[in-house]
Amino acid sequence: MIRRREPHATYFPEAVEIELARYPSVVALKSELFAAGFVELQELGVECHAELTDIEPYRTKIHSSLQLMSNAAFDVGIKRLEHDLRSGPIPYTWRYLLLWGTKRSGD
Repeated sequence: MIRRREPHATYFPEAVEIELARYPSVVALKSELFAAGFVELQELGVECHAELTDIEPYRTKIHSSLQLMSNAAFDVGIKRLEHDLRSGPIPYTWRYLLLWGTKRSGD
């Protein structure tokens, strides 16, 4: 899901690896939930769609992964984003995985 977040993944591909390193895998999360006494785990993928019309949040590095990448890579992404925004809004799709379960009774 992180690899398909837009425009983040397209304009700042170096941020993808930063994000992947920060988040535990779904397998690890499920294992921890089972160990904590949760059962009947369910997962749901969620997508949020919008249009990016203002680059300012990106310039101020609103996403923490942008603060962790090199300035050179960030500058390249900003320049590409500025260029493409001149043609109109850029589709914005953010993806999340919701994972939940039921706590076993007595735990």
